[in-house]
Amino acid sequence: MISPTLSTLILLAFMVEFLTETVRENCPYADRIPAGIVSTMFGILLCYLTGAGILDMLGNSIHYPIIDYLITGLIISRGSGVVHDFISALTGFARSYARRYSRSPADQAPKQFPYGEAPHIQMPPTRNQTCLPLPGWIVPVS
Repeated sequence: MISPTLSTLILLAFMVEFLTETVRENCPYADRIPAGIVSTMFGILLCYLTGAGILDMLGNSIHYPIIDYLITGLIISRGSGVVHDFISALTGFARSYARRYSRSPADQAPKQFPYGEAPHIQMPPTRNQTCLPLPGWIVPVS
């Protein structure tokens, strides 16, 4: 079972990743700021607003809680990069799985060639023709 401290950090990392991706997709000038800086700002802000500090969660008292929020925000922002990689891997796996195992009617229909039946034999070029590589469905005309 996951400890409450670790589950809180994982939840905050998911929230930071979601906020970072949303801001970078929807704000016109957000792509000029590196994603690490955006996620760090969101991590520290989220820790400050929720009062989630890792040192406080582990039972260590600290004189300045803002230091605890800074440390936790940095940890969460690094964790959001891991969350991003994890989500990207799952998305890529899901897309490849869907591509591999989906059967659409277009995949099951026979292939249509532009000029009727597909040629089974392609004649070699004559002297008047050039020897350019041609696709398999184009037959040289004599």
